[in-house]
Amino acid sequence: TYDSLTNYLIYGSNRSWTYRAIKNGTSIEDLKATVGEAWENAKKDHSEWDKNNFAPIAASYGHVDALAVIVNSLDSPANSTSVYEPRKHIFQFTEVGGTNDEIRRWFKKNRSNLVFAEEIQKFVIKQ
Repeated sequence: TYDSLTNYLIYGSNRSWTYRAIKNGTSIEDLKATVGEAWENAKKDHSEWDKNNFAPIAASYGHVDALAVIVNSLDSPANSTSVYEPRKHIFQFTEVGGTNDEIRRWFKKNRSNLVFAEEIQKFVIKQ
């Protein structure tokens, strides 16, 4: 049922797999609140892997702290528990480019002014 699936996304493990299963296998459309709750729990859980794996999904719903997790993964080895392919996600959710250091500086400078523009699915600097 809807409640069972969304509860597992919020409270279960491997949230990114559960999210994809819901998105691809059900007619459930509005997951914004559920993803928000799942992200809050992922940050509290002791599994760095689950948090880092779910960060791109949370970022796609406008959670700037999820974008921070992605930015912090920039120099991590590919076989670590960090976000997989962080640059890909940064380019997906922002208009920033450059070296890893330039991206980190941009994020540090602009983090408090970033807003998520749902119509383009990107973080932009609030004017």
